[in-house]
Amino acid sequence: MKKLLLIFSLFALFSCGKSNLLDKSIIEDFTIKEVSIASKDSLFSSAYEAVSKFKLLNKDNKLVLAKYLELTWQDYIDFTEQIPVKHIFIIENSAHFEERYLKYSTPILLKGQKLMDSLVNEFKAGKMKKATWNTKYHIKEYIKDQLKSNEKGYQPITNYHIERITEEFIDPNFLSSWDYEDVVFDSILNLKNPLANDLHKNLKNIYKELEKDK
Repeated sequence: MKKLLLIFSLFALFSCGKSNLLDKSIIEDFTIKEVSIASKDSLFSSAYEAVSKFKLLNKDNKLVLAKYLELTWQDYIDFTEQIPVKHIFIIENSAHFEERYLKYSTPILLKGQKLMDSLVNEFKAGKMKKATWNTKYHIKEYIKDQLKSNEKGYQPITNYHIERITEEFIDPNFLSSWDYEDVVFDSILNLKNPLANDLHKNLKNIYKELEKDK
């Protein structure tokens, strides 16, 4: 019975100590002993490597580091534990993503289509100089794609051309469906913890480098 109580006591002591450590700001430094205790958590280990490198890269920029002073290790670890795998999450919610993207993109792409139609008319009328084809986003290629599609009897996939001309002449911030998924996914993560999400974005390349090293 005494041995059992001792085991529970040691477990409680370890858990409490670890919990207290993770309540520290992510910007505060740990002693080797503290790292040894906290590193029992695999999520802490990977985060600690990335954050340490981030702090080293920004050691002369206290404004960057001060931004995360209120973010604790526990907050950040909880956040990373909840991050879904992006491509799986998008596949599982594809209908929702598609609906949102259509609502966002349709009014803008319609303006792009209207502009493309006017440029096609200009080209067919011989009013467009050859030198301007590339700056006008490959009008000739667009027409070829349309003709090929008509010959084969299927609806042409013209969004590539329309998206490019829309981004150039209608809205420089226009997002393709792929980029839009990134924005929506990021906004979902922001709901979990904006500060943790912001740090995680800053650590993405560092995580990739560390993964390569392993």
